[in-house]
Amino acid sequence: MVVNVNPATIQILEDTKLEVVFINIADCYSLSVDISGEGSVTKNPDKDYYVKGEAVTIFAVPKPGWYFDHWEGDAAGSSTSKTFTMDSDKYVKAVFKTPLYYYVLTRFTEGRGHITKEPSKPYYTSEETVTIRAIPEPGWYFDHWEGDISGTEATVSLRLQKDTTVIAVFKECTYTINVNIIGGGTVTLAPEKDYYRYGDVVAVSANPAPGWLFDSWSGSLSGSNLSHLITVNQDMNITAKFKDKVQISFNKSATDHHVWADYLTSINVGSDLVINLGWYYIQNGQTYYLKVDNVSISPYNGYSSYSLSPVSLDNGYATQTITIENVQTELNINVVIGEYVKVNTIAYRADGTVFPSSFLKITQSPAPSYTVYETSGLYKKGERVTFSAPPYTQAHVFHYWRWEGDSIWTSNNPVTYTINKSGTLGAYYDEL
Repeated sequence: MVVNVNPATIQILEDTKLEVVFINIADCYSLSVDISGEGSVTKNPDKDYYVKGEAVTIFAVPKPGWYFDHWEGDAAGSSTSKTFTMDSDKYVKAVFKTPLYYYVLTRFTEGRGHITKEPSKPYYTSEETVTIRAIPEPGWYFDHWEGDISGTEATVSLRLQKDTTVIAVFKECTYTINVNIIGGGTVTLAPEKDYYRYGDVVAVSANPAPGWLFDSWSGSLSGSNLSHLITVNQDMNITAKFKDKVQISFNKSATDHHVWADYLTSINVGSDLVINLGWYYIQNGQTYYLKVDNVSISPYNGYSSYSLSPVSLDNGYATQTITIENVQTELNINVVIGEYVKVNTIAYRADGTVFPSSFLKITQSPAPSYTVYETSGLYKKGERVTFSAPPYTQAHVFHYWRWEGDSIWTSNNPVTYTINKSGTLGAYYDEL
């Protein structure tokens, strides 16, 4: 009889010889067991240590509802029993699993949207993870899950333990249009509702109060058009800005003789704009003939006409007034001021006396045709004029032309000048 436990209890029935055998501990080995899942492992013989060369058999025993799948470590294969010959320390792991079942995931939606699943398969095992995601259509939002799951997270990961039904509940979005007003005026919405649905088309119009002018939109709208069509796709904040003053921009053409302008650069909506122009028409003994030739106004907006006063003269000072009534928008005004000149012609004898105009006539082409300050016979500054004098009289011959106050003369006859200032042109003759 061999007993390998210590201490040991032996029943003595006769004379007995006991032999105790000691072995080198270096020849003893352990067998470690680990378990994954639900089950157990038995060893035969079941000892803490085994002698080198000793055989030991292990058995995998699954719990109800589980099955043995395979060994890991120093054992391999899927047989429930395994026999070792101990020649070193050993480690084994018994892996138990539940039977594989296949389940169906059924998806339903309420409202407008859809459910995706990843991976997308007709069936799933109990060990697989499937991720579902609720995706609303534009104008809708995901609210919650129903069926075999609950919650409000749009993305959920599941391991199916049965055929599973999920219902994604989507609800329609509603949006508001909030209107803010700066200044005097109103804003109309058509249609006007407390809430709007996604894709609703709304007409937005700005309506200035009397004495006010619409300026601009801000927020969810921009620009300066009075009306807009908007398509609702979110909550909207609209600000309409009205103003009771308009800005005036004024420009006038350049002139050699100084002209000043007096006007307001900002006026109340609906008021009249008055522009006063002024200049000295007599200065240093010379007369300056100026008047407004043209006024252009932009934008058009009905302001194609204006009133222009005649030039008023007072003690060497000239004024002219432009009036635009009932201004309803900002204006750009451009004024062209015409400068005019008066040319006198005189024919001189050799002794310096003057020929009577009835005796010797000087012609001008073109003839002066403008009237300013009730003075006729004026040229517009910059005109080209040809002067012609008779080459002979009974006792005289033409010699040269010269402007009064100028030392330069010319013998050309006829002669052409660019007229830029008022003056006297003399035709000088010598005796035959």
